Amino acid sequence: MVEVIVRLSALEAQAMKAWQSTGPDFSFLSFGTIGKRSALPAHLVRRVTRALARKGLVTYARGFFADMGELAGAGYGLTTLGEQYLARVSRAEGCNTPEIQNG
Repeated sequence: MVEVIVRLSALEAQAMKAWQSTGPDFSFLSFGTIGKRSALPAHLVRRVTRALARKGLVTYARGFFADMGELAGAGYGLTTLGEQYLARVSRAEGCNTPEIQNG
């Protein structure tokens, strides 16, 4: 089995903070929510989030629904790789070079 190492820039690691308090069923966030939770400047949120999607940590979904059944729009949610990243970060706080291994 091949191990895949995903390295994140400082901005990408900062953006991943937006998903720290989400559960597996409620991990889809809009660009606005990602910006607020991660404290990224608004002009960088889209670019950084899409970079995370290209690296496989988040995935895009459109037409998802809120708790009460109303249409909630579109957003990005954690993948298994993204969940592993967050778990690793929570175990090793203060890591200067965020990376994960997927095997």
